[in-house]
Amino acid sequence: MSNPTPGVVFRVASATRVGGGHVSRCLAVARALGDAVPVLMVLDPGADAAATRCAEAGIAATDGPLDAEAGWRVCVLDLADPAASASLVINPTPGLSGDRWGVQPALLGSRYAPIRPAFAALADRPIPAKVGRILVTLGRTPAYAEAERVLEAIDAARNHEFDPDVTVILPEAAAMPDSLRQIVERPSQRITLVEPVSDMTAMLAETDLVIGAGGVSLLERMAAGMPSVSVILADNQRAAIHGAASLGATRAWEFDDDSADGENLEEAIWRVASDPELRAAMARAGRDAVDDQGAKRIADALMALGRHTDVPGQP
Repeated sequence: MSNPTPGVVFRVASATRVGGGHVSRCLAVARALGDAVPVLMVLDPGADAAATRCAEAGIAATDGPLDAEAGWRVCVLDLADPAASASLVINPTPGLSGDRWGVQPALLGSRYAPIRPAFAALADRPIPAKVGRILVTLGRTPAYAEAERVLEAIDAARNHEFDPDVTVILPEAAAMPDSLRQIVERPSQRITLVEPVSDMTAMLAETDLVIGAGGVSLLERMAAGMPSVSVILADNQRAAIHGAASLGATRAWEFDDDSADGENLEEAIWRVASDPELRAAMARAGRDAVDDQGAKRIADALMALGRHTDVPGQP
């Protein structure tokens, strides 16, 4: 007798303080599973923004206890460090490869980036000779001081060849400090402020260059063939950003320690913005590393895992 179709429950790190990348990648895999299996997102208590995103995607979600009789066969834990007992480790960090994480079976590298196909659909756009529109997106957690430094660097880099319009995505824009507000209100900056959006594809479609953080947003702009300067905001972003930079898909920069050659942020932005051939190479490298099949590959692996393992009724 064959095993029953597995149900998949995702335990998602979804508190506001951890940003939105965990929810984004779990939703991408849930969409790839489609109607083939029951799916449930288990969220942190009070994760209202994550619950709204699940509802918009048509994915069931709860922040309460699970029904022990529901018969879930696969539990996906979205963790920074995989548990030693994990049946399968998934790590889409660019530059990784192989099928083992220590002794555990694994899906490694950007081939397994759980990205919605809509991002890859942007990849054929031509690279403009001049950068006219910049998007600054530093994640869903407040990074006001870092946003100040990015906007100051863009302003310092302006010249007769580089005078872009700038869109900044800020969580709780109304709560930004006065020091950031003064920069935003400079006439020379031409800045538009928006709060986090559920569909980043529309934002990227109107952008020539991104100054962004790591995580899922890095993988999304790689899939979209979007040139970028990627700034490291947390230790857990370092490997992904440097991995993408090693592939030629972005330029890495760290606030606490300018790049190895002494380049400051203004210079890093100008170097990318002023070189259309470099931006075209970044676009190709990103598209080569991240396609629109990563979530499906993960979903197929989870289905196979559910068919060939006996998991207790409650994960």
